[in-house]
Amino acid sequence: MMGKVTLIITKGVFFFLVAVILIWEISVIVNKTQGNKKWQPMDSVVKLEVISANECGNWSGTGFFVADDLIMTAGHVVEDVDEIWIIWPDGKKHKAVSWYQETEADLGIVYIQTPQIEKTATFDEAKTGETVWALGEPFNAFPVMSKGIISAINMPDSFTGQKNMIIADCAINPGNSGGPLFDKDNNILGVCSWRYNCAQGMSYFVRAEICKLTLDKYYAIQALKEIE
Repeated sequence: MMGKVTLIITKGVFFFLVAVILIWEISVIVNKTQGNKKWQPMDSVVKLEVISANECGNWSGTGFFVADDLIMTAGHVVEDVDEIWIIWPDGKKHKAVSWYQETEADLGIVYIQTPQIEKTATFDEAKTGETVWALGEPFNAFPVMSKGIISAINMPDSFTGQKNMIIADCAINPGNSGGPLFDKDNNILGVCSWRYNCAQGMSYFVRAEICKLTLDKYYAIQALKEIE
């Protein structure tokens, strides 16, 4: 009887260890898969071609994926828009399903149905003096990356009336609007809004904290629509 009990306990320990090993291996695979989905600038930034019937005609800007089917951009890029086309660096095009313009910040969100993107963006707070990069399509040259530093944070913006803006000295030109500002770890620090034409090194970006709040607000609005 004692031998049988010992055998049962030994088998129980064996199967327990096997289960632990299997769980560990599965967690490693999941972590690797999630690691592969980390946001990468060159894989996630797109050009936005906008068609509008207003007096400004058509224009273009930059956007970047923050989730599998959502693109964040500047609010003025999607203002008074009739149609938006998303263009990848390799020339592929997809038509946007819908878009949203935030009223409290120069931010917009574009919804697209495509299974090709599997990236989840990460946001972080900007620090004065930090080295950063901006990516976009200035003057239809796409993609173009520029490098600079954070010159100031929490700055009021007299042009748009926004508060707590980031100023960086990255090279920014027409077409960069909506592009990401990111650090060496590919964390998004802000979204390109505008720059002073008569000044050097004064480009304004919406802070990451505002970007996250806007994304949460968008999700909430969509959830309320489903309830209705």
